[in-house]
Amino acid sequence: MHGLKKRFRLSIPSLLRQQQQQRHFHEDKAFTGGEFNLWAAVVEEPQAHDYAPLAPPTLSDEDVKQRLASLEEQNQKSDFVDPAAYVSLLKQAGDVTALKTIQAHISHSKRFSGDRLLLNCVVEAYGKCGCVKDARLVFSSIRHPNVYSWTILLAAYAQNGHHKTVLELLRQMDLLGVWPNAVTLATVIGAVSELGDWDEARKIHARAAATCQLTYDVVLVTALIDMYAKCGDIFHAEVVFDQARNKDLACCNAMISAYIQLGYTVDAVSTFNRIQPSGLQPNQVTYALLFRACATNGVYSDARVAHMCFILSKLRPDVVVNTALVSMYSRCGSLEDARRVFDRMPGKNVVTWNVMIAGYAQEGYTDEALQLYVSMEAAGVEPDEITFVNVLESCSLAEHLAAGRDIHKHVVDAGYDSSLTVLSALITMYSACGSLGDAVDVFHKGVTTHSSVISWTAMLTALTRNGEGRSALALFRKMDLEGVKANVVTFVSTIDACSSIGALVEGHAIFERVIVTGYLIDVVLGTSLINLYGKCGRLDYALEVFHHLSFKNIVTWNTILAASSQNGEETLSAELLQEMDLDGAQPNEMTLLNMLFGCSHNGLVAKAVSYFRSMVYGHCLVPTSEHYGCLVDLLGRSGQLEEVEAFISSKPFSLDSVLWMSLLGSCVIHSDVERGLRAARRVLGLDPKNASPYVLLSNMFAAIGMLDAVKSLAKLAGERAMKKEQSRSYIEVNGVVHEFGVRAGLHRLGEKIGAQLREWSEEMEEAGFVPLHDVRGYHDEKLAIAFGAISSPPGVPLFVVKNLRMCVCCHGEIKHICKMTGRDISVREGNRVHHFRPMDASCSCGDYW
Repeated sequence: MHGLKKRFRLSIPSLLRQQQQQRHFHEDKAFTGGEFNLWAAVVEEPQAHDYAPLAPPTLSDEDVKQRLASLEEQNQKSDFVDPAAYVSLLKQAGDVTALKTIQAHISHSKRFSGDRLLLNCVVEAYGKCGCVKDARLVFSSIRHPNVYSWTILLAAYAQNGHHKTVLELLRQMDLLGVWPNAVTLATVIGAVSELGDWDEARKIHARAAATCQLTYDVVLVTALIDMYAKCGDIFHAEVVFDQARNKDLACCNAMISAYIQLGYTVDAVSTFNRIQPSGLQPNQVTYALLFRACATNGVYSDARVAHMCFILSKLRPDVVVNTALVSMYSRCGSLEDARRVFDRMPGKNVVTWNVMIAGYAQEGYTDEALQLYVSMEAAGVEPDEITFVNVLESCSLAEHLAAGRDIHKHVVDAGYDSSLTVLSALITMYSACGSLGDAVDVFHKGVTTHSSVISWTAMLTALTRNGEGRSALALFRKMDLEGVKANVVTFVSTIDACSSIGALVEGHAIFERVIVTGYLIDVVLGTSLINLYGKCGRLDYALEVFHHLSFKNIVTWNTILAASSQNGEETLSAELLQEMDLDGAQPNEMTLLNMLFGCSHNGLVAKAVSYFRSMVYGHCLVPTSEHYGCLVDLLGRSGQLEEVEAFISSKPFSLDSVLWMSLLGSCVIHSDVERGLRAARRVLGLDPKNASPYVLLSNMFAAIGMLDAVKSLAKLAGERAMKKEQSRSYIEVNGVVHEFGVRAGLHRLGEKIGAQLREWSEEMEEAGFVPLHDVRGYHDEKLAIAFGAISSPPGVPLFVVKNLRMCVCCHGEIKHICKMTGRDISVREGNRVHHFRPMDASCSCGDYW
C-alpha cells in the first residue's frame, strides 16, 4: 500500500529549477567557489511586524474600572453607546479579576444586561482565560442563545481540554433544534481529534458531509484530515484530501503532517512535490514539515537537498523553520550541522534549546548536553519539563550521577518535581546511573502526591534493568492492588521482567491478560513476547508469535535471531537471516552481533568470518568492540590463543578491556594459565575496579585443582575491596519464582534441598564422577535445580536462570543430575541457554561454551 521501506528522493520543483538556472551563482553570497553554501544562507529572524499586527495591550483591573467609569459617563450623557467599546474592553482584560469586573458592569447595566452579542463575548473571554464554569454560567443567562452562542461555548470547553463535554453539548444542540454551522463542526472535529475516537470521527465526518458542501469547505477538510491522522486512519484522511476541491496550502500542509505522524514519509514528500505544480507556494510551515519528514527518514543526503530547497525558495526562516532544521540534522546523524544552524539562528526559544540538547543526549554526548543546559540558563531562557527530561536522559552512566543529582535540585527549584514526565525521567536517570535507592525514593515521593501509571511503569523498568526482576513483578502486583490501570508500556515492561528471571508461567499469564484487556499484539508487544519465550528456552513459542506478526521491524528480527542463537540453533538463525533479507529489512550492528553469537556458541569460525565480511563490507556496518570481542571469543574457543593474543596486542585493540576479557575466557576453557594471567593483568590495568578477571581466574584454577590459588585470589580481591556481582539463580515452580544465592539467604526447604544434593552426590560418586567442589556448596544453580526436583512431579522439565556464567564443574554435574532424575533441565546463563538431555546426559552446547 504505502512504501514504508522505500528511500525517498526529494525533487526540486520545476519553478525553483528555472530560478536556479537564471541565477548568477558567482554573484550570490550564498554560493562560494561555484558551490552552494547552505550556511551563508541561514538568515535573520523576520521581525514580528512581518507577520501580524501587535496585539492590543492588556488592562489591569484598575485600568478596566477607569474605562468603565468613562463608559458610564457616556451612558448618562448619550442615548447611544456603541457595544463595540465593551467588546474591545473584554478582549483587553488582563486577568480573570478584570474580566469579572466587566461582566458585573454589563449585568447591572439596564441597556446591555441582556445583550446577546456582549454576553457571547463574555463567554468567549472566560473560555480563553480557562474559566469554563464561569463561561457556562454566563451562557445560561442568555435568553435565546443562537448557533454562535453555542459555538463559542463549545470552543471554550475544547480549548480547555474538555473534549467529551463538547460532544455532550452538540447532542444538547440537536435536542433543542439548534443546527450547527461549519465553524461549530470544525470545533467538534477538533475535540474528536484530541480524543482519538475513530467511531466519533466517522459520525462527525458524516454529519459534516450532510450539513455543508464539504468538498468546497477547506477549513472543514483540513480539520477532518487532522482528525483522521490523530485517530491513526490514513486511508480516510487521504479520501477527504483527494475529494476536496480548491485545496489551499493549509489543507496540503495538514495532509503532509498526517503522513508524517503515521510514518508515511514517502507520501509526505510526494505531496510536497505536488504543491507548486498545483499553483500553490510552500510557506515556512510546509518546509518545517518537510524537514520533519527528512528527520524521520534519517538520511543525511536528503536533509541537505531539503535545506537547499528552502534556501532557493527565498523564504525567510523563522524560529519554527530553524528549529526543524536543527532537529532534522540531529536525527540524520550530523550534530555538527545541527549546531551550526543552532549557533547562527537568532531568537532561540525553549523548543530550539530542547531540540539541540536532545540531539546531544540521544547520541551520548553528556558533557555537551549539560554545557548547553548551562548556556541556556545563562541566556535567560527558562527550562521547561522537556528540557529536564532531555538533560536527565544524557546522564546515563555511573560517572554522571553527581551531575544528575544537580539537575534534580534544579528540577525542584523550577517547580517541576510534581511533573509525572520529569519524575519518570529522574527514576530512569538514577537507575541508569546505578543508584536504584535514589530511584525508589523519587518513586515513593511521587506516588504519595499523585499516583500514575507513568511513574509506576518507569519504576518497573528501572527494577528490571537493574537485575531486580522479582521486585518488578512484586511492584506490578502492588500496582494492581492500588487500582492503577496498566497500559501497553506497563505490560511490555512486566513481560521483560519475566524474561529476566525466567518467569515463563507468569509471563504467559500477562500475555493472556493483554488479550483480555483488548490490546492488539502489535510489533512492540510481539517483540517483547518473542524475547520472553526465547530467554525461557521455548523457541517454538517464540517462532509462533514471530510468524503471527503481520509487521516486523528490525528490532523484531534481531530479537528472533537472538532467541535462536541463545538456544544454539545456528541453522535456524541462518534461515531467518535469509528470510529477513527477502522481507527487505536492513541488518544493523545488533544483527551482526546475534549471528556472531550463534557461530561462537557452535564453534563455526568460517561462518562467523563470512557473516562479518558480508555485513561490514556489503551493508557498510561499523564493527564495535563487541563484534571484535565475539570474534576473539570464537577464535579463542577454537584454540587459536596465540593468534588471538597477537591480534589484540596490536593497535588500536590493545586498549580494549572487552577483548582481553574475551581472551581470558578462552584461556579458562583451554586451561592456559600463563596466557590467562597475562590477559587478566591487561584487563586490570585498563579497568582496575573490574572483578570479573578474579572470578574467571578462580574458575580456571579450580578446574585444574589449584585450590590454594583460588583462596589466594579471594584474599587478594578482598584486600583490593573488589566488589564482584553476587551469583544468584531463579527457578519458577507452580507459577512462583524462587531465588537462590547469597543475598536470598536460607530457603524454607533448605534441609530437604541439602538432602537431595547429598543423595545426588553419592550417586555421582558411585558412578565414578567426583566433583571438584562440594556439591552442597555455593553453586546456586544446583540449589535451584534441587528445589525444583523436590517441588514438582517426576519428569517435569526444569528451567533455571543464572545471572553469572556456570563453571565447568557445575556444567558436568548438571548433566549427571539430568540423567539421574530423567528430567529435561535447561539453564540460561548470559546469552546462552543450555538444554541438558537425560537420554545421553548431554548438553545442547556440546560442551562448547
